[in-house]
Amino acid sequence: MKNIFSLLLLSLMIAQSYSCSNTTAQSASAAMIKGNIANAANLKIFLDKSEEGNNHTVLSKAEIDPSGNFAINLSNPIEEGLYRMRIGAKKAYFHFDGSEDVVEVKSDVSDFNTYNIELKGSTAATAFNKIMKDYYAQPKDANAKVKFISELDNPYAAICLSSQREMRDNADFIGMHQKVSTLLNNKMPNSTFAKKQAERVVGLQRMLAASQVTKRIGSGKPAPDITLPSLDRKTTYSLSDLKGKVVLLDFWASWCGPCRKANPLVVDAYNELKDKGFTVFSVSLDGLDNRTKARFGGDEAKINKQMESSVNRWKQAIEKDQLAWKYHVSDLAKWDSPAAAAYGVRGIPKTFLIDKQGNIIGEVDPRRMDLKAEVKKYL
Repeated sequence: MKNIFSLLLLSLMIAQSYSCSNTTAQSASAAMIKGNIANAANLKIFLDKSEEGNNHTVLSKAEIDPSGNFAINLSNPIEEGLYRMRIGAKKAYFHFDGSEDVVEVKSDVSDFNTYNIELKGSTAATAFNKIMKDYYAQPKDANAKVKFISELDNPYAAICLSSQREMRDNADFIGMHQKVSTLLNNKMPNSTFAKKQAERVVGLQRMLAASQVTKRIGSGKPAPDITLPSLDRKTTYSLSDLKGKVVLLDFWASWCGPCRKANPLVVDAYNELKDKGFTVFSVSLDGLDNRTKARFGGDEAKINKQMESSVNRWKQAIEKDQLAWKYHVSDLAKWDSPAAAAYGVRGIPKTFLIDKQGNIIGEVDPRRMDLKAEVKKYL
């Protein structure tokens, strides 16, 4: 019996040893990228891992020998992702899908960044390279390039090509980025690339909106009308009703320190010039925007209480700063105010001077100019 037990124990040890040895033999091997780059003798070639936001991590590098040959040895297998190879100022991107063991690259250094590259050992990189080569082979036409990128089905190519600056003045530029965002959400949801692209679209939309506002509210343009409830929430006032007067349109809030410091200067101008055809139309950004409401987790009682408190602070600020004009209005939407958006207000105080015909004279700042002197020019 003892011999049988010893034999079983020995067999188990052999089996375990074989199992460990077999696992090691099947473990993923390190990868290599090798090839030939003509006219790049004695230069260095770098391999970087590309991340969102134009961030790159150097993975390895190698010397290109006098004949143009190189071999980049990696200590780990290639993971799926976007990579960049650099030779001096020349660079090209590659998409590897993680199945690569040995990748061969052949090109001339002068053609490297236009993707005139021969590839072996990576189906993903070959497909990616063809897209990039086709893109750079096109004429330098922004419309064609926007159309090309908008129709891509390869998310990694879309990531690389959508960042080209030469298309920024194209009318379909934002639409292209929206399509890229949809592609990334479908092909690589929850990735950093997809999240950053969605943020980029929002940023571009805001820039476009700001640009349109600038065109709409330029000097000499009709002032967009504002009709909002007053402090008592029973009376409404419209900016357009004040035609025939020179009007200071003032975006402010009780919680805004710089606004409160500017108020005495506005009051001084109003008191001196109110009987000569000057008045003030104050739009308060008190209240709660959606971002602020979200802090209360949908608790309507808390939201209502906070709104009531905000309205009281607005009223108290009017009284304390002696803002004697009657045109105090607000939609109580804080930064979500459509009135503020119509005038491109992203910070306060923000004040505009409007002439008797209801046209915008320009933006003014009572803290940095003689408001009374400026108003008198148009009375």
